[in-house]
Amino acid sequence: MPRKIDTHPNEQSAALPTDVVDAYKMPSDIETMLPSDLTTEKYATALEDIRYALGEYAWEYGVGPYRYTRAKASKALRDLLKTGEFDHHTLTTLNQRAYNLLFDCIDDTAVQQWMLLGGDARPPLAALELAAQRAILLNDSQKGPESSIPLEILVARLCHVYEAATGKSVTHHTKSRDLAYTQTAQSNAG
Repeated sequence: MPRKIDTHPNEQSAALPTDVVDAYKMPSDIETMLPSDLTTEKYATALEDIRYALGEYAWEYGVGPYRYTRAKASKALRDLLKTGEFDHHTLTTLNQRAYNLLFDCIDDTAVQQWMLLGGDARPPLAALELAAQRAILLNDSQKGPESSIPLEILVARLCHVYEAATGKSVTHHTKSRDLAYTQTAQSNAG
């Protein structure tokens, strides 16, 4: 049974980010940021984990859903409503971000199943139109700069790499002794 996170035709599959990760060239200064007292094995593991996390982040913005802006996703959904073509092929050619928004705004699991699988059944037009309208409203209600979910995930993964390599917790200490904010971390764990 397909899951929500399964990709639809004409988009990247879960296996494709590996190609991007394998091709990712890590900046050379990353190696100098690792603690010098790591064993050779922990050092190599940490570098590989960092490369994988950075490569996955690059995939999210290079070929993943975050290559599309909110405006592009809303435009695709408005065009869908304008044409009124809710067949399976049309839905699968939506950009990934618009497709994800539409899928998230569907309340009925049977409609979600149809959206993932298609099939001979007629498209559930009323449910898809309602979901498209809700997706546009939701997407357009978000103001300001776009939040970077992949960046949040990247930071969390890098924290886990540091903790696994050193056995120490990561801190978020960026205040100097006089309590003034500074951009550089004030401890090794920062």
